[in-house]
Amino acid sequence: MKRIFYIICISLALTGCYKTKSEVKEDCKYLKKVITEAYVNYDELVERGFDVDYLIKNIGEEYSDTFGYENPLDVAGFGEIIAYNITDYFLALDFYDNHLSFKFDKYNNSFYRQKYCYYSNIYFEKKDNNYYVKKSDDDTIKTGSCYTGDLDLLRPVICSNEVLYRYIVLDYYNANITIDLDNKEIPCKAKISDVYNVDNHDAIEYFETANTVYIGLKDCYLNINKQDMEKYHETRNKFDKIVSMIQKSDVNKNVVLDLRGNRGGYAESIYYLLCPIFYRQKLDYRSDFLDIVKIATEGQYSIRSTEINKAILNYQIKNNIAEENRIEPKEEPRTIIGEKNNTSDVFPQLGRELLQGNLFILMDSKTASAAEYGIATSYLINKEKVILVGNKTFGAMSSGSYYSYTLPNSRIEVNLATVNHENETLFRLNTRWHGDTEGFFPDYFADNDTINETLEYLLKDPELVKKLSEW
Repeated sequence: MKRIFYIICISLALTGCYKTKSEVKEDCKYLKKVITEAYVNYDELVERGFDVDYLIKNIGEEYSDTFGYENPLDVAGFGEIIAYNITDYFLALDFYDNHLSFKFDKYNNSFYRQKYCYYSNIYFEKKDNNYYVKKSDDDTIKTGSCYTGDLDLLRPVICSNEVLYRYIVLDYYNANITIDLDNKEIPCKAKISDVYNVDNHDAIEYFETANTVYIGLKDCYLNINKQDMEKYHETRNKFDKIVSMIQKSDVNKNVVLDLRGNRGGYAESIYYLLCPIFYRQKLDYRSDFLDIVKIATEGQYSIRSTEINKAILNYQIKNNIAEENRIEPKEEPRTIIGEKNNTSDVFPQLGRELLQGNLFILMDSKTASAAEYGIATSYLINKEKVILVGNKTFGAMSSGSYYSYTLPNSRIEVNLATVNHENETLFRLNTRWHGDTEGFFPDYFADNDTINETLEYLLKDPELVKKLSEW
């Protein structure tokens, strides 16, 4: 009897071991399939030396070494192994894609490390071709010291009603910041800028002062939620009314488009604002504006495949798209649509705008994706009238239009982009764009402590600043 009991126990253990091992193997097989067939950046990665079989082998071996196969599949552990192996491999190839993300066991995020803006309180003034410390709250930093470091780290800011240069470093979390003064590297106090809180703001907001039109857009989705369509329609109606108000506003006023905290959604939401802002008319899908956008997106390419078509159908089902409006998935090989090459050296300008003032775009480190695409397209009308203010953006626009793929056993979701924007004219020729994880850099850097002072200097509108400071 004991022998039979032991045989049963061993059989159960081997069965459990075999099941977990086969689950990991099957999930890895499907992961390889979607990376090679449904990820727009796969070809570029291969050109950089990416080996998908090496990746899959490492994932399987690390799971075996870390958790073994004797116990049921550890979804959270498996998810982290997949995510870190992919992003570490991509980073080793100097490749960034902030739309690459993973969802498992209450986790839903990109695994890319973000660079943060570390703001020192050291301000410089320029004399001839050198920069000298004008003010600092650090007793170890002497006024008049000459800056001898990387000039790109001296960012233009407004301080005490004048343009100075503040030492602001982009680095990863928990970085030790130093500064070069008089040819000596010394420690430097610096803090990460706080993110502007938009939790109490509506998706779209509008008001006018005597000198300024203010538009706040914290959500390019406009609160779209298939479980609460009433809220979406309410927001959509408010959006349409605001578009009409912009059309009627004074063209001599400056316009502030506040995209702080806007994580993205549909870029068209910003298109619908840019046309009335610059031309005092609604967006017409036959308009010159969309023609210039098309020219500026030369270099964009996308892919289609059977797996992508399946993912599109799943997306339509998940979002309750009426059955008659769904696209039936068809079998097709991985196909590239569009031309990767882009040699244009001319940044297109539509011009003929009615707006006499400037467009000030407020942004922070949560401004991302479609909101960044909106920033890029705002330059296509008159780039001289666009002024970026605030923090650097999140940096999530080199790729886009992503769909979700669910591994069959762990149910881990992997989001992969189907469109590549990296080589588009409106990004490639925009000196303010610095790629994924770094995003757009502002013309005037400002953290939450200095944003109101900065706006008051730039806009000469204390009424606007008072209103914003009360929020």
